[in-house]
Amino acid sequence: MPDGLRWVLAALAAFRLTWSVVNDDGPADVLFKLRVWAGCFDRDENGECSTALGRFLECAYCVSVALAVIPAALALWPSWIGDVVLGWLGLAGAVALAIRWRPWNGR
Repeated sequence: MPDGLRWVLAALAAFRLTWSVVNDDGPADVLFKLRVWAGCFDRDENGECSTALGRFLECAYCVSVALAVIPAALALWPSWIGDVVLGWLGLAGAVALAIRWRPWNGR
């Protein structure tokens, strides 16, 4: 796979991973349960998460800094399986972006 394509897929994969952790419930509500455990829904008097981990998991910018390590490593040290994972997550990221630009109304 060309390096340029690998980095585009890595960027889209980082977007998808971040979106999943911050917004999606995940299979069997795993990501939702993680946010509940981290205190994302326990609010203080200012309406903010009561825990530092909860505030971290609510911040897409913060989560993306942490999770971007995964696709960056796959792009820096290419392998067949890494390219498959980048392709899979990159395509998922592209679909998520397309849906955000043109919201799906179920039709």
